[in-house]
Amino acid sequence: MPVTIKDVARLAGVSPSTVSRVLANHPKISPATARRVREAMERLGYVPNAAAKSLVSQTTHTLGIILPRAAEELFVNPFFPEVLRGISVQAQQAGYDLLLASGSTEREEREAVTRLVLGRRVDGVLLLCSRTGDPLIPFLRE
Repeated sequence: MPVTIKDVARLAGVSPSTVSRVLANHPKISPATARRVREAMERLGYVPNAAAKSLVSQTTHTLGIILPRAAEELFVNPFFPEVLRGISVQAQQAGYDLLLASGSTEREEREAVTRLVLGRRVDGVLLLCSRTGDPLIPFLRE
């Protein structure tokens, strides 16, 4: 069972809301309290719940990458693995995770992008392959 904010609060001797404030770097939390809470987090191996955090912040710190429709393009062409590696390095440095999606048809691709964007699962989308007149471009602009 994962460690919760309540577990951290109990060990640190503070309220769950204080733990939440430490996570948010609230300026009214004393350095001594913040240190005690962070030590409890480390001792328990606490990892903040990304879903709960994104509800509060309205961000996911996740980028959606839309892969080419044809899988052979992705694995045969050395361009794509190198681009993915570069994106991954930069995203990690910026504190972002990556979510890969694709579709074998234009409709499936549009459905995947719609789920990611309208479902607020990503903060942005990178298209690794787009075509002239690609209907995803106006959709993403909206």
